[in-house]
Amino acid sequence: QSGKERVSLMVPAVAESFLAEMKEAHPYLAEVFVTDRYGLTVAASNPTTDIRQDDEVWWQEAIVQKFYLGNLEYDESAAAYSYSIALPILDNPRPPIGVVKAVFNLKAVQELANFVRLGERGYVTVISRDGRVLSHPNPQHQFRQIGDVPDLIPVASLISSSLRGVNYYSPAEKSQGDGQWMVAYSRLMRPASQGLLDWTVAAMVSRSEMISPIILVRNSAIMAGLVFIFAAVPLVFAVSRRLSRPLVDLAQRADRISQGDFDV
Repeated sequence: QSGKERVSLMVPAVAESFLAEMKEAHPYLAEVFVTDRYGLTVAASNPTTDIRQDDEVWWQEAIVQKFYLGNLEYDESAAAYSYSIALPILDNPRPPIGVVKAVFNLKAVQELANFVRLGERGYVTVISRDGRVLSHPNPQHQFRQIGDVPDLIPVASLISSSLRGVNYYSPAEKSQGDGQWMVAYSRLMRPASQGLLDWTVAAMVSRSEMISPIILVRNSAIMAGLVFIFAAVPLVFAVSRRLSRPLVDLAQRADRISQGDFDV
């Protein structure tokens, strides 16, 4: 074999080793692979189910639009629910020499959302474009339709009918208490050329827990004011007594002088 042939055989092996190490170091990466300019897979972190990628929408959009961000889908190669990002490998001014695609395990989104806690009972949930619950503190509710999750039933129509909003609602679950709750939600965006990502992030929190810090600050301010007043009254009284004593004495001396008593 010539030196050029040996290099051409070594490059995919080195690239695959690098991609495998990257995947090991980042558990949220389900799969990473690279194609050439013709859409053929040249390196992958793990075996793929399809060598040819140029017939895939993500590959075509990455080449034409220079960016691809996918929606939630079941990835057969990664054997998991995931979303993917694909970018062209640029070789300006010539056409791209290939595409790199990274498949991110949905676990990353779920752990990030579940990490956020709002008060004692509040939480954050993520809803997909088709109404599936992607993230919920209760794993049993994940991947169910939003209308089938008891604590999300009151807000299902709100979230599905508008891009963003803030509303109060009465919870259907007794575990959430009898008071009002608040939901704040917004549709996630991606680059303008790609339109909406169509995932909705919703934050649910009890109204009483939301306003309790405000009430606490107000009550603390009132108590501090009362303490200041009660402490200031005797202090002002003592100061006034001390200041008035010389004036009273001076008035008494002046009165004695007016009566002819100059022995003051």
